Amino acid sequence: MTLRIKIEKFIFSGKVQGPGDNSLWDYIRLLFKALKIKGTGPVFSYFSFLFRKRKAQQKNKPFVMACFVDSTCNLQCPYCCYGVPDRSYLGERYKFNDLLACRTMTLQDFNKLADNALFKDSLALILTGGEPLINPDLFKIIDSAKHRFPLIHLTTNGTLIEKHIEELMDSALTNINISLDASSPETYKMMRYNDEAIFNRVVSNITLLVKERNKKGKHLKIILSFVVGLFNYREMEDMINFSVSLNVDSVNFQNICGFNCTDLSKETLTIENKDVAEHIDALSKKNYGIHITFPRVVSHDKSLRGCRQCFDSLTVDADGNIGPCSVMIPKNDGRFGNVYRDGANAWNSEFFINLRSSLINNAEKLFCTMCNDCTFLNGNIMPFTLNTRDTAKEHKHHCRGH
Repeated sequence: MTLRIKIEKFIFSGKVQGPGDNSLWDYIRLLFKALKIKGTGPVFSYFSFLFRKRKAQQKNKPFVMACFVDSTCNLQCPYCCYGVPDRSYLGERYKFNDLLACRTMTLQDFNKLADNALFKDSLALILTGGEPLINPDLFKIIDSAKHRFPLIHLTTNGTLIEKHIEELMDSALTNINISLDASSPETYKMMRYNDEAIFNRVVSNITLLVKERNKKGKHLKIILSFVVGLFNYREMEDMINFSVSLNVDSVNFQNICGFNCTDLSKETLTIENKDVAEHIDALSKKNYGIHITFPRVVSHDKSLRGCRQCFDSLTVDADGNIGPCSVMIPKNDGRFGNVYRDGANAWNSEFFINLRSSLINNAEKLFCTMCNDCTFLNGNIMPFTLNTRDTAKEHKHHCRGH
């Protein structure tokens, strides 16, 4: 393992997309961009954070600002419960009353939030939803963000890319993550939407995006994400080969999260499952010519858990409501906190201090109940950890590095 890869894994461990496939020049370019946009203060603070022992009360402000720009979506994925809980399988079956919709974010909303002192050190912006491309102000938000954030990441289901291809190419996006979840129409119908034509449209959109990106020489990382569980983990190699055929930059596998639901929890990939560990370990030893982030295989041992997001990231909606990580929608009743109501205290509120304490102390039950079942939790939150558990073997023998 080269020193560069070790450094990548350390810097990006615990982030949404894993190490990424950046070259040394990519990192140098990003560093200079960060210095130009943010100055030395936030950059120095970030590097200091990397080497500092985690504490319940954080000295630093969030380095990642994750915006839920809307909760509207044009798909009804059966395992999704964000934004449209009454129109999804999970919502109908488990009644996710806690997962509430958020208001569509306007350019004015974003500017007001981004100018807040709480986000003055933020180096990365994540735009998520819902389906962000439905938001009519999305590209105005991205244009405004380019003066504030060196890294701008968009998560999309890929269905609307062709409609917005020119805007995407002209935008300041640095990363685009397309949630595909299948390498065939049959699997897509099961995982995302019961229509073969939608799969074919998304694949066509990915091909178009890669073609236009390459033609214009744009620095845009294209990532394909796949949710995997016991029901489809043996299709991972097909997903990798399919991604290679589409000439994208990176493949990101995400272990299915149970969301405290027994049926889904049964599908989660665990360290204790020998077949899962051996299968992922075998895949990780092959060279596919593409960067791959393998799924974080969790352990039934609740002491082997960690998460860095509540130490370096903050999620926010249009009304200033905040959430503890980039995959959990803020509560519109402000129970996690609110930027405008709580000000600087929002980052070190009683909720966040208790959540961080429960992680630092390896509590059996974490302070946030929605966190207890999260598949991003397995690992060590302390610094100086180079292992991000890219392979099942690392999971099995180390169980650290998140």
